[in-house]
Amino acid sequence: MATIQNLTQDVLAKISQEEDAKFKSGKEKLEQDTAARKKCIQKDAEDKKASLEDQAARDLDRKKQGYNNQMRNQVLAKKQDLIQAVYTEAVTRLTELPENEFIEFVKGALSQLNTDQATVLQLGSKSEKQLTDQGLAQLQGDYPNLQRADQNLRGQGGFILSQEGMDYNFTFDQLIEEQEEALSAEISKRAFN
Repeated sequence: MATIQNLTQDVLAKISQEEDAKFKSGKEKLEQDTAARKKCIQKDAEDKKASLEDQAARDLDRKKQGYNNQMRNQVLAKKQDLIQAVYTEAVTRLTELPENEFIEFVKGALSQLNTDQATVLQLGSKSEKQLTDQGLAQLQGDYPNLQRADQNLRGQGGFILSQEGMDYNFTFDQLIEEQEEALSAEISKRAFN
């Protein structure tokens, strides 16, 4: 009976060893699979994090660019407003020229035309006070073919000279507008640098 018992114990020990070996092997395989899955999950998480960080960086760059564009546009609009204010002030100051300077300005314009032909001077309404009847008489003494138009240019400063169907525009708005491109660069340079 002892032999059966020994044999039984040997068989049980052998089975137990085999089962222990299987359990140990299964446990190692499970640990390896778990470690591989953890690595895979960690890599996926790191990739997702990197992707989200890249997306966030791109979004931030886009927002920065949008803000920079908005700020640039606001600055440009303010510069344009300032330049327009300078033009408006220039026209205002031109309409405040003393009569003697205004007469010299008209003479300069008349000197560019044929003085032997009839010329009509049409004043802007803002320049009526810049040329009195005496000032007109002085101009007509130098330019006998010069006549003043009956009507003024409403809302304008300066004047238009008409000769043989051609109008020569010396209104202050027109003169400033013609110089606008060159003046804009100079005003910007002085005001913003």
